[in-house]
Amino acid sequence: MTARLLTLILIALVTTGCGKNMEGLSDKELTSLNAKTLFEQGKNHQERNNHELAIDSFDKLQSRYPFTDEAQEAQLETAYSYYKMAEPDAAIAAAED
Repeated sequence: MTARLLTLILIALVTTGCGKNMEGLSDKELTSLNAKTLFEQGKNHQERNNHELAIDSFDKLQSRYPFTDEAQEAQLETAYSYYKMAEPDAAIAAAED
């Protein structure tokens, strides 16, 4: 009887741990959420005319999640931030990437 109860408890613990990450999100959804968060953070910095921090957020996004849609958009936003900082060479280089 106790062996069965112990087995059931172990099975319940193992199956609970093999589920989805953070609040029912899959790995892909979690990656997308984090990419969106970094992108929104960069856009917020741009709106406040803090382009250095915006570029930092976009760079982090591109290095951590390079294959997301947000990373592609971040490349353009990086070029825009360099343009707004009056750094045309850096803006052109970012746009060419």
